[in-house]
Amino acid sequence: GEFLGHLTRVYGGIVRAWRLGLDADGDGRLTFHEFCAACKKVGFRGRLKTLWRALEAKTNGFVGLGDLDPEAFEILEDFRARLEEDYRTLDDVWERILDPDHSGKCTIDEFYKACRDDLQWPGNTRKLWSYLDVHGRKDVTIGELEFLGIRRRVIVGKTAKQNILERQERDRLEAEATLGKFRSFLTQRFGTVVRAWRTHFDPEGEGRLQFTEFCARVRSLGFQGNLKALWISLDTDDTGYIELCEIDPEASHLFEQFARLLGIFFDDLDSAWYCCLDTDFSGKCSLDEFHQCCQILGYRGDSKALFRLLDVTAEGTLRLDEFEVLGMQRALCREDAARFAKETGPQ
Repeated sequence: GEFLGHLTRVYGGIVRAWRLGLDADGDGRLTFHEFCAACKKVGFRGRLKTLWRALEAKTNGFVGLGDLDPEAFEILEDFRARLEEDYRTLDDVWERILDPDHSGKCTIDEFYKACRDDLQWPGNTRKLWSYLDVHGRKDVTIGELEFLGIRRRVIVGKTAKQNILERQERDRLEAEATLGKFRSFLTQRFGTVVRAWRTHFDPEGEGRLQFTEFCARVRSLGFQGNLKALWISLDTDDTGYIELCEIDPEASHLFEQFARLLGIFFDDLDSAWYCCLDTDFSGKCSLDEFHQCCQILGYRGDSKALFRLLDVTAEGTLRLDEFEVLGMQRALCREDAARFAKETGPQ
């Protein structure tokens, strides 16, 4: 609070302080040494190590604008994502809607009109403008908008092959960053990516999603990011669909391993359920029962971790339908499978 108050007093706002005082090289993040130097530059004399630990706790060694002003960061990210849905480069945005008279500047009135009429952006345009017009001149140049992080048009003079390779590398890095952010978002929101997939993205259990379905369900969660880049990073085989194995390959691999193990001993999922997982026919499988089953089968993985991935309802017990994610076939007559298990006893 003391640090943010100091920045507001000196610069009039956190974003303005970030752009003009803290992020000198404009790369969007600060290391510890850069942070200390920036604090001295802006005249802050507080306990820097304590402040750094408080800000850097969730960002793996860096501090960004989102750590100082989450609201502003969210507005800027939402606007950037909206632009990247329809325009490939910042230059395209600038030429088509922000600088219609080719004056080299975008005035506040032109910006408001572009947000309202061309982009139909529903965010807070007034706040967004204050984040972009840090000098208070009531107009901005394309150079000032580079702060948004949208790629610029490639420089003329490079070979076509160089341009393609550079664009592919930028796309790859952006896709990786977006995918990591997306998985973290789902884990924070649902507890596990598997639970997000089964309860929100694929509640019908069809096993896959196409692009428009995926985008609609991502937007309904409020995730802010480049959905095209996210889709490209997931649909690596270019089938036009994504499955759980693409959104959470580690969990999918664990499910496949366990399904293969069950398949060695049982012909179908129902037989495995009644003979090994729900031996007391209570309709539920507790963690202890699951762990015991894993020991009997010779499962060498982390049974607790696997149990947590299967526990879609987060109730601490598993039902038979929660095992359908394993992809095992069901018994032709489920009553016969239960009757056989009762007659032969636990296996």
